[in-house]
Amino acid sequence: MKKIELVQLFKVFESVKTFGEIKFKYAILKNLKIINDEIEVLKNIEVSIEEVMQPVYEQRNEIIKKLGNANEDGNISIDVNDVEVISEFNKEMQIILDENKDTVQKYNEEMVKYNEILNEEIEVLPVFHKIDIDICPNDLDVNVLDLFMKCGIVD
Repeated sequence: MKKIELVQLFKVFESVKTFGEIKFKYAILKNLKIINDEIEVLKNIEVSIEEVMQPVYEQRNEIIKKLGNANEDGNISIDVNDVEVISEFNKEMQIILDENKDTVQKYNEEMVKYNEILNEEIEVLPVFHKIDIDICPNDLDVNVLDLFMKCGIVD
């Protein structure tokens, strides 16, 4: 199993942890705990990589505030159908990217390394808590069930 597959499995566990009856919830939470350490390490790496781009993100957000409009919730966004606004946004973003070339390059290099890590095989395969098919919720998505079967979680 590759680390990227473990991340996907974690997201599935998170999405179904409130489904079904208590025994199913218990099994999902146990499985989340089993993979939590590896997931936390990967999350921390991703956060540290994203921090590199924070100045660029802040400048991008300023452009969005300047060119965008607020919706009912107060969130500001750019109308993707407004060609003039999109053109101006792209022009201003290109200036920011050019000014932060080294930062963007470092970010891209770190993301390549991170993706290499995600594609590595897990050194010690987790031993998942088995889930009896009889306690799986009837409305459990077939793709989730298929993933559980591939991982040996459900027989």
